[in-house]
Amino acid sequence: MSFAAELKRNRLAQHLSQQDLADQLFISRQTVSKWENEVSYPDIDKLMAISSLFGVSIDYLLGNDSKLKESVLMKNKIYRVLKTSLKYVGAIGIFVLVFLGVNAWLNRPTEMQLSDLKINNTFFEKKAGHLVLNVYGELKPTFASSSGGIFGPLESKEGTYNLSNGKQNIQIYGEKTRSPFGNKTVAFEIPEDAYHEINLMEKDIYLADRKGGKVKLYDHRTQTQPYSHDQKNSKQILKLMKQYKDVGYGGELKE
Repeated sequence: MSFAAELKRNRLAQHLSQQDLADQLFISRQTVSKWENEVSYPDIDKLMAISSLFGVSIDYLLGNDSKLKESVLMKNKIYRVLKTSLKYVGAIGIFVLVFLGVNAWLNRPTEMQLSDLKINNTFFEKKAGHLVLNVYGELKPTFASSSGGIFGPLESKEGTYNLSNGKQNIQIYGEKTRSPFGNKTVAFEIPEDAYHEINLMEKDIYLADRKGGKVKLYDHRTQTQPYSHDQKNSKQILKLMKQYKDVGYGGELKE
């Protein structure tokens, strides 16, 4: 006997309508009708539910219905493949999320400590009509990187550091990330800006951290740079800059 006939016989033996059976299986009446007319076949989960409802084995329901057996085997194979695939997809998805989370944490800017940095060189130059202080260094920790920074007008800060501009001195506070794969070169570029009272020639300049540590990069009284390779004595370049300095807005230097 076919599955369709066996299903209908057991349903009628239980005095169930197609709608009654559908309600118990949480499906539509049309689905039961299609099964009984051999238009479609149930999957393994529904076969198990029907088997339990009628108190017969799945083998008994399958009987000699080759079409149903083939359908069940195919659906079960697809189910196993999908289940295995979903496991791999889920594992890959979790790995990707963990990777992205760790990467975001590693690349989150954090404060640079003085102990993190080896200062390689400092020098003044005239650039775009302004006096500019350049600071170059290298991060020492393995899990650290930096993109340096360019400090323009205070309203348009770019890069990975901040300035504290006091009456007597300028303090540079660097930032780093925890990424071991980034650039370890630290490059700060600080242009003079008279409008915001960033007067490089008239103030001491320090590299500092929030723990209170300070390293002097430029002494305005002696006009020296302790960490400069070729401008330890800055008097000549600063004298030249001052000679042509425009006292107007922005501290721009005349060519």
